[in-house]
Amino acid sequence: MAAQTHQDSTLRGARPSIFSYFRDIRVIQVVLQIVFIILLVSILSFVFINVYNSLADRNLVPTFRFLTTRGGIPISDSPAWYTPDESYGEAFFVGVINTIRAVSVGLVGATVIGILVGILLLSNNWLIRNISRIYVEILRNTPLLVQLYFWYFVVFLEALPKDPTGLPAPGVTSISWSVPIMFLLIVAITLLARRTNFPTRMTVGGLLGLIVMAAVRPALLDNPTTEGIVTIGMLLLIGIFLLISFFAPKDWRGLATGFLAMTVGTILGAGLFQLFEYFGVVADGQALNLSVYPVFYYSVKGIFAPEIIPTAVFGTWAVFVAIGVALAIVLWMLAGHVTETTGKPVPRGTYAILSIVIFSVIGWGIAGAQARPTTIPIEGDEGTVELVPYDEALESGDILFEDWPLYRTEPVIIATPELNRFNNLEIGFVLQPQYSALVLGLIVYTSAFIAEIVRAGIQAVPYGQIEAARALGLSTSDTLLRVILPQALRVIIPPLGNQYLNLSKNSSLAAAVAFADTYQVGTTMMNQSGQSITGFTMLLIVYLTLSLLISVVMNIVNGRFQIVTR
Repeated sequence: MAAQTHQDSTLRGARPSIFSYFRDIRVIQVVLQIVFIILLVSILSFVFINVYNSLADRNLVPTFRFLTTRGGIPISDSPAWYTPDESYGEAFFVGVINTIRAVSVGLVGATVIGILVGILLLSNNWLIRNISRIYVEILRNTPLLVQLYFWYFVVFLEALPKDPTGLPAPGVTSISWSVPIMFLLIVAITLLARRTNFPTRMTVGGLLGLIVMAAVRPALLDNPTTEGIVTIGMLLLIGIFLLISFFAPKDWRGLATGFLAMTVGTILGAGLFQLFEYFGVVADGQALNLSVYPVFYYSVKGIFAPEIIPTAVFGTWAVFVAIGVALAIVLWMLAGHVTETTGKPVPRGTYAILSIVIFSVIGWGIAGAQARPTTIPIEGDEGTVELVPYDEALESGDILFEDWPLYRTEPVIIATPELNRFNNLEIGFVLQPQYSALVLGLIVYTSAFIAEIVRAGIQAVPYGQIEAARALGLSTSDTLLRVILPQALRVIIPPLGNQYLNLSKNSSLAAAVAFADTYQVGTTMMNQSGQSITGFTMLLIVYLTLSLLISVVMNIVNGRFQIVTR
């Protein structure tokens, strides 16, 4: 018995054999992983060595040195400093800039349109709801490449005119005094109607007065034979509505009030303009004369837009704008604190906007009133230079466009486009049709998916939340902005990030519309230099970096909107 016990203890104390380790599942997992890594490294090394030797035989060893050599790549949509004589590296940099331009504008546009269409998908209006549904279903189920072809070859190359066309046409036009008066009156009537017990009828009365005044005005001004009859008819109509406002039931008094406010206000405004003409404030008491110049030109060459130029006094104006923005932020925070502590609603948005507008106007005036030179050198027709008084040169328009930032009084100049005799742009900037087609295609295509995400997020909010908001007396817009969307964002943001990533990667289809983005410039660079491995590595780095940046931002935003739990 003692011998048996000693034998068992000897067996328990003996060192295990090597075969016993292979019965341990942990050891087997480690060994298999090591074998897999060795096989993977061996295969990759074999492929790398063979590719390297093959490229070395053709004198195409991967290197980044070719980026400093002349590229000779023409890029139509490029910065002013770029020419085909620039290096491959600078050409690739221009391609990256074009990709960022397309993706950044596409993200903003797709988000705005997608949210709007997503909300309209749940509209109570049958027509709006079904139009939005058709928009989503057609665009979601049509390949993006087909849509890009449509925007570029059908819209921009066929539908647009061959010669640049501008809206409005250049010249001088006049606006009747009744137009701004009626516009201000209808806005005032709409705002005042909300504070009454009959807002709808008061607004309808104002619109009725607007229609009547628009109809009788030509008879009053352009046809002297009917002026007396129309005047008597207007007085009778005003008298009838005046009696309604005093003796009719209360429900109808709003209609009369809106009509009288529009008609009487328009007539008084006309008298005010005549008074201005009498004292010399305006040249004509019947109309406002305005000089109208083309703001946009559009053709198969692209869309020509105004150029925004900061002047020498822009910094002074920017300081006032910054003060207004800072004050707006302070007012926004203080008003929010008052609302949270007292429950009293404060129109903090109105106060914030007013602070920015007021300081911007004050800064504009102070910046424009800064001291200016008494004379300006102006080059004559024969190459001579003469000194012209500042005010005279400013009014005559003799200051060259290149000298506008030095001598103009405005902090910011909006220079309307000007074309030469060959219909090429001289002043302003152009949106190439390739860029416009790509951006529109990305926006429209991605917005259809975002609309479905927004619809699903809104429907994920419990209906009891909406009923509670209505019970509290919140309007439809307040319910949407303060109750529904903040809760729906928790559902919307994660899939929204996926659509942003898809948009950034779909931008590589720009080659289909001949837009020089990162992918097209990269492939051209690889075809010319033969550095395919280096080129694809650069493309990989660019698109990977862009995707990672979008992912990081969306993860941060998603974390801010998630419910904080223990």
